[in-house]
Amino acid sequence: MSNDQGLNAKFTSDSVAELLKLVIEMEEGKIYRDKAKELKPLFGDRKKQDMYVHNFLEYLKAHARNASKKV
Repeated sequence: MSNDQGLNAKFTSDSVAELLKLVIEMEEGKIYRDKAKELKPLFGDRKKQDMYVHNFLEYLKAHARNASKKV
């Protein structure tokens, strides 16, 4: 995918391979590797993610009941 294709671009297997190589192997991809390491505790904690989903579902249930009462 070239930069001039914008948001409507289609990814080819070659462009995906090129981007993966950049992120995994090249010096230019170091910023992405560093950010992934920084975020690992947040996204890698299964219990925390389950708690977020549970809390979100409880919020939706509570507010769905309140919204239906207003109708």
